[in-house]
Amino acid sequence: MGQRKNRQPEGSGSAEWIGTFNDLITLLMVFFVLLFTMGSGDAEKIMKMRNSVMRGLGLMDSKGMGSSGLVKGEAAHRKLSHPEEEDTSEISKEIKNYVSDINSAMPWIDASISENEVTISLEGSVAFDPGVADINSKAFPVLKGIGKLINRIPNAVRVEGHSDNVPISTPKFPSNWELSIARAVNVTKYLIAHANVSPLRLSAVGYGDSRPLFPNDTEKHKAKNRRVEIVLLREDIK
Repeated sequence: MGQRKNRQPEGSGSAEWIGTFNDLITLLMVFFVLLFTMGSGDAEKIMKMRNSVMRGLGLMDSKGMGSSGLVKGEAAHRKLSHPEEEDTSEISKEIKNYVSDINSAMPWIDASISENEVTISLEGSVAFDPGVADINSKAFPVLKGIGKLINRIPNAVRVEGHSDNVPISTPKFPSNWELSIARAVNVTKYLIAHANVSPLRLSAVGYGDSRPLFPNDTEKHKAKNRRVEIVLLREDIK
């Protein structure tokens, strides 16, 4: 009779997976701790904790680079910057001069400077035909001038579309909301295509008739409410 082969009991030698399982549980615990921290901590502390964990897991080196060497660990906190930083006081002076020139030369354009932003408002009745989102050629030189100004400052730009409260319903624009968005998008696209403004700095929003400058009680006030505003955010300009 042949000798009976010794068989290993089922399950023996398979305990190696426990180590991997423990590592997985540890990572999940760290993940949920991070989620809780993100709900209550400030952004800087969260990023420091994130980077510490990633370095501990070997996903980031000591210089804040990803393991692939392509992505910076602090990428989420990068600020938009101009290739050549200019003195902020000179930029602010240039903005004020441009605003003054616009207000005196073109009454259908209004411009103002507040503590945190510069707002250049184009009256919709001149910049656009009624119920249409295509930009009138009369506004092209103004938009190019605004584009040159934008390219001299490092901050982000928000293009806002606004309307009066007169209802509109066309196959293309069922409401003033859609029309205001389309106008803002077209101005944004013009700044990119014809003024060489980086699309990374631009955003477009439409508010419809929700943010009027004046009560919609006269035609003059309604004309003022129909507008596109180009807002230059001025966090770093004093």
